[in-house]
Amino acid sequence: ARGGGVLGVPLTLPAPKPEFPFADGFDKDNATPEQVQAFLDWKQAAAGWYTTERTRAGQNAGLTSRLRELREFQKYDRLYFPTFVDWRGRLYFRSSINPQNSDFVKACLELTDGKPLGDRGLFWLKVHVANCAGYDKHSAELKAKWTDDNLAMLTDFMENPLDVAPPDVDTACTLYQAMRALTQALSLPDPTTYVCHVPVAMDATCSGLQHFSAMLRDPIGAMYTNLVDNQQDQKSDIYKYVGELADSIKPHMTDDPVIADYWKDKPITRAMAKRPVMTYVYGSTMQSTMEYLCLDMRVADMPVINDEEGNCLYSHNKLSVTIAKALRAAVKQTVPSAEAGMKFLHSLVRASDYPIKWVTPVGMPVVNWGEELIQKRINIRSMGRHAAMCSMYTGEYSRAKAVSGIAPNFIHSLDSAHLCMVIAAADFSIIPIHDSFAALPCDVDKMHEVLRSTFVELYSRDHLNELASTVVIRQGEDTVLPPKGDFDLQNVLSARYMFC
Repeated sequence: ARGGGVLGVPLTLPAPKPEFPFADGFDKDNATPEQVQAFLDWKQAAAGWYTTERTRAGQNAGLTSRLRELREFQKYDRLYFPTFVDWRGRLYFRSSINPQNSDFVKACLELTDGKPLGDRGLFWLKVHVANCAGYDKHSAELKAKWTDDNLAMLTDFMENPLDVAPPDVDTACTLYQAMRALTQALSLPDPTTYVCHVPVAMDATCSGLQHFSAMLRDPIGAMYTNLVDNQQDQKSDIYKYVGELADSIKPHMTDDPVIADYWKDKPITRAMAKRPVMTYVYGSTMQSTMEYLCLDMRVADMPVINDEEGNCLYSHNKLSVTIAKALRAAVKQTVPSAEAGMKFLHSLVRASDYPIKWVTPVGMPVVNWGEELIQKRINIRSMGRHAAMCSMYTGEYSRAKAVSGIAPNFIHSLDSAHLCMVIAAADFSIIPIHDSFAALPCDVDKMHEVLRSTFVELYSRDHLNELASTVVIRQGEDTVLPPKGDFDLQNVLSARYMFC
């Protein structure tokens, strides 16, 4: 109701819309190069504004309807959430209120059948508090100590959530939920006897790159995606490493002295590297990487380069090219197995006249289908509109779309197989969200064992070779399996930060 973004609640008012830089009647076809560049910059900024505003408006509407549903269902002591699997085997909740929803909704949901914390449960509840507070990169022991050391600050937030800013606004509500449970436990003579219902989540480190690294036994990728214990007091941070590596090679990515001088004192941050790294394995392009960077540059209020008359010489788009090249080169160096695996999957699709099919380790049949799409412009004159685009699928196989989709589809089918294997092996309540798993605090130790043992079991098979053996290769075409490294998959069993 305040509209101030308290506890991560979306703002009620939109951000100012980017102003169109020209007068009515602007003709792009007859514009100067500087005007065209200014128009393109405005168009990109406006697109970002529309995306952000659509998200904000949707969150606002969703918040109102979710509150209404939560109030309706609070009279019940137990709820069941229907789920389904998509065509790759990924599990989704069907209902609007579910554990895959926003932080606000997740914080309102607890496991019905709670259990006493015990010593280890109290420990993991403290770890969960630290994770929700944004202190999420260190060892579990340091996280629990951080919670103990900052208990006064955390309690102040819990008791005055509308006035005291949370340590991390994105997880403010789940932090509130966790602190309520911890406070109630600590108020008892013996906190270990507290019956807790709060789910404690453990998340994978850049899941897609983890799967490729395990699949191809890549020791470099395994280190930076925490498939092997780094013997440090905090996990390997692939986003930070890629950002630093890209920063060191960016001078070699441009011959333009103006661009080189612009970036000389502007480091590539972890935040700038995160989305390009996360999406690389799912088929991100140079263009999408540049779009992420342009958005980050605007959020950071980084300037463009204008001439003396104020005309734009170097837009965010033009300035981002060098950094996008550096980031993509850094990802290839950091996780070479992902690059090799993606290229091989692409080659399989290109070498076959038929859609590639496979069955996941848990029996889910998958077809990598891409369909031709026809777009037609329809000229109209109605309510200020002069044209509309109509898209129609033809029903015919599109090899180009199948190529772009094979890597994310194959990896998603394997991470969904891992999820199903974890659920089948667990003898305790578990909440799965793709590459994040949650259990009661007292069951987290058992969950860690199940997560790692099933992952080792999953990649004891040669999935790329199995896939290649089923593909009908066109005569004259050839595909070569990428080489495997010497990473010992058994190291996963003792990798503290694989899920944390």
